Amino acid sequence: MSEKEPPGGIGVDQHYTAEAVQSEMNVIAQNYLKMLGLTLALYYGLRSVGYFLKFPPEIVPYLAAISIPSALIGIGVFLYCRIRQLPQVKIELTTFFLGCLVILNVFGNMYLTGNKNQFFSAGLAIIVFGISTTQLRVWFALVLLCVATFIVAAANMPVLGVEVISLLIGCLLISIAAFFTRAPAIRKRVELQLELEDKADSLEGALKAKDRFLANMSHELRTPMTGVLGMMDLLRSTELNSEQDQLLKTAKTSAGYLLAIINDILDYSKLESGKFELNVGPMDALAMTRDVAGMLRSQAEAKGISVTVHTPAAGDLWVLGDSVRLGQILFNLLGNAIKFTEKGGADIYLDAEEEGDTVRLTWRVCDSGAGIPKDRIGTLFERFEQLGDDTTRAQTGTGLGLAIIKELVALMEGDISVESTVGEGSEFRVAVTLPKSQKVLREASVQAASESMAAVGHLKVLVAEDNLVNQVLIRKLMTAKGWEVMVVANGEAAVEAALAEKPGFDLVLMDVRMPVMDGPTATGIIKEKMKSPPPIIALTANTLTPDVESYLAAGMDAHVGKPIVIEELMETIQSLLKPGR
Repeated sequence: MSEKEPPGGIGVDQHYTAEAVQSEMNVIAQNYLKMLGLTLALYYGLRSVGYFLKFPPEIVPYLAAISIPSALIGIGVFLYCRIRQLPQVKIELTTFFLGCLVILNVFGNMYLTGNKNQFFSAGLAIIVFGISTTQLRVWFALVLLCVATFIVAAANMPVLGVEVISLLIGCLLISIAAFFTRAPAIRKRVELQLELEDKADSLEGALKAKDRFLANMSHELRTPMTGVLGMMDLLRSTELNSEQDQLLKTAKTSAGYLLAIINDILDYSKLESGKFELNVGPMDALAMTRDVAGMLRSQAEAKGISVTVHTPAAGDLWVLGDSVRLGQILFNLLGNAIKFTEKGGADIYLDAEEEGDTVRLTWRVCDSGAGIPKDRIGTLFERFEQLGDDTTRAQTGTGLGLAIIKELVALMEGDISVESTVGEGSEFRVAVTLPKSQKVLREASVQAASESMAAVGHLKVLVAEDNLVNQVLIRKLMTAKGWEVMVVANGEAAVEAALAEKPGFDLVLMDVRMPVMDGPTATGIIKEKMKSPPPIIALTANTLTPDVESYLAAGMDAHVGKPIVIEELMETIQSLLKPGR
């Protein structure tokens, strides 16, 4: 066994050391010492008063000469232990010294007064040593000293028989039992506490490692998706025949499914760690419901089934909510309904019930599919749960979709339930209560955005991006707007270009993870060395909230996640460069 391994430790997977165990034992021993000092101070302080009140004046000074210093020393030890942690040797010596004071008071009283009842006090002191010490050598030395003094005193007392000897043996046995029961138990408790703390530290480290892994996976998965989806968007802007257009749509749909799986994994991790935040804003619940159905209708038609939307007769229904996450919930539920339905169709219902300044929205997604067995409904919303555990099932997925839906609905303080009959179909019900909102004119927003983009005019843009595919994509996006573009492959080159260009750039698109120098470091240097630095937009696949906050804290003016959505990028550029900003 290694010298640093705790003796008699619990389990085999230990990382704490014998020094750590001893350090905790010292803390406990000092707590006992502190309480022993306080007990001496109170007991012998009161005993001193009793001496002056009840004992003959000729012996009071001698008794008080022992008890009063003991009380003062006790209170001194108590106060000192409150403000400073003593090393092991000092704790043991001080405990032994206080024990000696107890022995001195007991047998000093017996010698001065001839009171044979002090033998009971001596026996009680032996027991106290067994329950107030945690160090074997201190306990042994005090008990040995007390027993020796007891025997000497008994030998000099006339007419003492078996009773006194029985008292000594009984108290000694109690002290032995008390010490050898308590001390190992205390040590085991300390080892268990250190083991739990060690495991807690390991768990915290594992959680941090998981966060780093997710950040890395987010970057590594989203970065190539930027090139895939971006190039598809560029291809759509070219002249295509009908067959090419259909092939492109299929490829775009497949890429969208892949991105959805990536988002499922990352979303669930954020929900599980409590780092997920809703983005609440005005939304038209009716339009969102129709849009979700519209996105999935072609998928249903390809299977020969129908998708029908049933909404209130009103033209719109404006509330304050997270339209993206509500759309994600409906998209997932309706997508599952289509996936598991071979005949008939899938229907989505929206019911709205006004409750003062709020609206209770209830969506029902119904299908005529195979249905869900009753014994599986209870586990349906658990992560990685899928209908059919064999490798031959027709439908696949991550098994995270419904788990994410459940977490999102809970985050919105809503309810979700399911009813299903095997062979007839299923009905999923989602209900949330949202505040009412004023109508937002989309046409006006689009017009304003168009005017704002036109007002931006010609731009000189610096792009720092190490991925070659993304370099091509961003260059094409910028040049399509008639903008002048310079592309560099790392942060150091971005700093050199930004400082050397005369006149300067109007905008910098900065990747975060790059060789030589990363984006946040390059941003800090540019902001520090330039009197009027251009706006810097972070382009990165790291979309977790703490990451985004760190980019903004480093001086970046905005953030656009990868895969890059062209509309989002242009809106961000508009907001940073609009006149009068």
